[in-house]
Amino acid sequence: MEPTKDELDAFIDVELSTADMQKIQAVLAQRSDLAAYVNQQTLLRARLSDAFAPLMAEAAPQRLRDAVMSAPVSVRYRIAEQLRAIVDNVRTARFVWRSLVPAAAALACGVLIGVRHEHGVQPDLQTLSSGQTVAEGALADALMNQLASAGAPASGPRIGVSFRNRSGEDCRSFTVPGRRASTAGVACRQGADWVVAALASAPGEAGGAYQRAGAEMPPLVRNAVNAMITGGAFDAATERAARDRGWKSQ
Repeated sequence: MEPTKDELDAFIDVELSTADMQKIQAVLAQRSDLAAYVNQQTLLRARLSDAFAPLMAEAAPQRLRDAVMSAPVSVRYRIAEQLRAIVDNVRTARFVWRSLVPAAAALACGVLIGVRHEHGVQPDLQTLSSGQTVAEGALADALMNQLASAGAPASGPRIGVSFRNRSGEDCRSFTVPGRRASTAGVACRQGADWVVAALASAPGEAGGAYQRAGAEMPPLVRNAVNAMITGGAFDAATERAARDRGWKSQ
């Protein structure tokens, strides 16, 4: 199966049937290039959700607000990319605000400016030239050191389940809270990096007890874990032992 771009966008927006979602998830497990595209677009979803939040608090026509918030992330992405070219060709974003007077254009520019701002302050995920997305900063530290069995921290990245994948790598699910939505995912230890295998947007903050972490995963992440896991999730003792050996494959 070779998913089309439209099918991948529908997968990201969770607009496919359960069977089709599972088929594409299986393809992503074998195609790093397609998985990289999905990861990049999911990151954009989280950034756009945060970018829309302050703008939607302003007094704007309800009909326009509903239309923006109901648009799939792929549509918002295309709008943002078109407007990015405009902003990049003028000296300041203020010029765009003065020139594009209609409310719809103002909303779209707000999205673009928000995306650019969010991109500049998001330190925890980076896409490499190879197409892989790796954890950095606080997320990398949490993946390396945080014990889910010790309970969720009050703030910052939260670790869910830990397990070994079919390639013998140690993997961990995680949630990074955002202002409007959280970003959930699963990453596996490869060499010196935590390489992200799947990402999904999740409403609110997904925290809770260690035993419940798997149940709180968005379907996309849960399906990825189910496709990767072998031998079951680590218990508290196994998780601690894996942490103490630096998540190195045995």
